[in-house]
Amino acid sequence: MALSVSSWFKVQLESTGVQPVRKFWVNSTDYTTRVLKWPRITKEANEYKASTINISLANNDGALNTFYITTYNMLADCSLQLGFTTASGTTEMATLYRGKLQSVRYPKEGTCELKVRDRLWDFTQKKIGDTNSYMVDIGSYLPSELAWTLCTCYGGMSTVRSTSNPDIDYSSFLEWAKQFSQDHLCVAAHYEGEKITDALAAIAKMTESAIWVDGGNKIRFCRFIEPSSLDTVLTRGKIKNMAIDVEKQRVINTQYVWFNYVPASDYWTSVIVDVRSTSVTSWGACEDIVQDETVWFVDSATALNLAQRRTDRFQFPPAIYKIDTALYGLEREIGETIRLVNSFYQVNSMGGFRIMGMDYDMDTGGITFTLDEAAVGGGGGGYSSYYGGAFYLDYSDLDGNDMLL
Repeated sequence: MALSVSSWFKVQLESTGVQPVRKFWVNSTDYTTRVLKWPRITKEANEYKASTINISLANNDGALNTFYITTYNMLADCSLQLGFTTASGTTEMATLYRGKLQSVRYPKEGTCELKVRDRLWDFTQKKIGDTNSYMVDIGSYLPSELAWTLCTCYGGMSTVRSTSNPDIDYSSFLEWAKQFSQDHLCVAAHYEGEKITDALAAIAKMTESAIWVDGGNKIRFCRFIEPSSLDTVLTRGKIKNMAIDVEKQRVINTQYVWFNYVPASDYWTSVIVDVRSTSVTSWGACEDIVQDETVWFVDSATALNLAQRRTDRFQFPPAIYKIDTALYGLEREIGETIRLVNSFYQVNSMGGFRIMGMDYDMDTGGITFTLDEAAVGGGGGGYSSYYGGAFYLDYSDLDGNDMLL
């Protein structure tokens, strides 16, 4: 769960007519009363770039004029919080966003605008090796260990392997790593100046994972496997608006995965393909190719693992749901699964849909969830489940159309 809050706090999120308390801090100074417009906080599972917020502050007294002097020689920690006040007058707060002050702008007299970015911004500025003399080759690794190396050795994050790590959510990392260890999934890598964000994005794609920064400004990891807790249920009574997109171009029923790349000769030695014949009959051949010269699988079993996952998830057109709510569900996190029940559209996701995006408007108090039924093993509660698409990672899942070329 993203927010460590009490059961009372969750009840307030579900209630209507309850006004939340909002806070904005720069280091230990509370600037809440100066906020002119509260920002939007957006998190996406497949967007590997820094999350940026812009916040306008009142500066009629000129008290914030010192910001433009100190911005470039201080590491100002900024945070946004939301909470509720109890009947006894105490307030429980939860941090929704943390980042570093990047720039200050004075668009007109009496107004100060701050730009804040999370820690992924540093990763967009750091490269692994270069195109000339400093190339980096990494042998057979678990994908999680490769990501750890990128974040710590090249990204400068803490190397502490415990929950006290200030930069990496170690609990999510351990759970993520366990999946690769169980599947005996290994990759190799070659870098010639790629940005760390691009390298992490490639690992996420190769492993069917999400890597993102949570509200506490820590890196988190999640693999798209079985559903997590389903104690949050979005029903018509909780939904302000709901949009559904089903696109045929998302269908993948013929998946090629290249593996065993030789950087020195720029040569691929092998490729595997997984075909879902029932889907081909229904939708025609819809091909996709995974071939990345920065990270690749080292054997056919792991390449097949990815090919099977992708054809299982995308063999029928998966739906993406855009759900507008009030504050209900704010405590959930990217990568978690929640249930969606809507009698009008006859949706009842017993297996849950994966949260791939959350957009919270602190000014209006509305949340938009992006749910993807394809981001759950077996297709969540959608087409794959309807066609009996139980998901397995062994060879018994093959339908006779898997080929090693």
